[in-house]
Amino acid sequence: MKKLKIFMIFLCFNAASFLVSADPQTCPADSGGKCSGPDDWEGEFFPEIPHIKYEGPKSSNPLTYKWYNAEEEILGKKMKKSNKNLDEVIELAKELQKETKIRPLWGTVQLFLHPRYMHEEQRPKPQEPTKHQYDWDAATAANFLRKYGLINEFKLNIECNHARLSGHTCHHELETARINGLLGNIDANTGDAQTGWDTDQFLTDVGEATMFMMSVLRNDGIAPGGFNLDAKLRRESTDVEDLFIAHISGMDTLARGLRNAVKLLEVN
Repeated sequence: MKKLKIFMIFLCFNAASFLVSADPQTCPADSGGKCSGPDDWEGEFFPEIPHIKYEGPKSSNPLTYKWYNAEEEILGKKMKKSNKNLDEVIELAKELQKETKIRPLWGTVQLFLHPRYMHEEQRPKPQEPTKHQYDWDAATAANFLRKYGLINEFKLNIECNHARLSGHTCHHELETARINGLLGNIDANTGDAQTGWDTDQFLTDVGEATMFMMSVLRNDGIAPGGFNLDAKLRRESTDVEDLFIAHISGMDTLARGLRNAVKLLEVN
């Protein structure tokens, strides 16, 4: 169980390191950075954004779910997402930091909101991997683990955009992990098929989402792992509302893919 918890730290490391090490937020996100202390706190980080609700596919409200209905049951389980694993990992990370006195070893700085870096001053990272490495794709990683007797110690986190960069579809990588008993977590993002850049875009292709949801269903789920959107806004998206619309689109795409996958598997 301890190994599993430590493994989950790596799956959630970006989020966990931010939540554990960052100073408490003292002003809302849309304040333009003008808040100076806790006296400016308004009670909500996004006070102008309403609670995101499910309104169904006919809704024209961009700040609502069209396909993701948290309370709806599909194959006997509610679609409701959970932060249970992340919460547990954060507590473990706090314990380890206290014991070892080691702060997070890695983090990412969000520079795209700054006018200096928004346009071309900071370029995207090039195609990765740029040369052979032992986690090039799911098959390579599986055989590395098998070779060194670690096949029963780890699961794989499949990132859809990296699958494309290694010359595969996301569905191919998920199936490779699944048939080897290694499917553990999914970075459900996408990239541009015609470039060699790790663009980390939100998934909006329902067809692609349908295919990899079929892998998840055939795997009988991916617990205790889960889905991580692992995506960011484009540089020119500066409105706070854009952040929510992007995440809603990603969630809805996954939910619609799940609905489609259930229908396809029922037919077959």
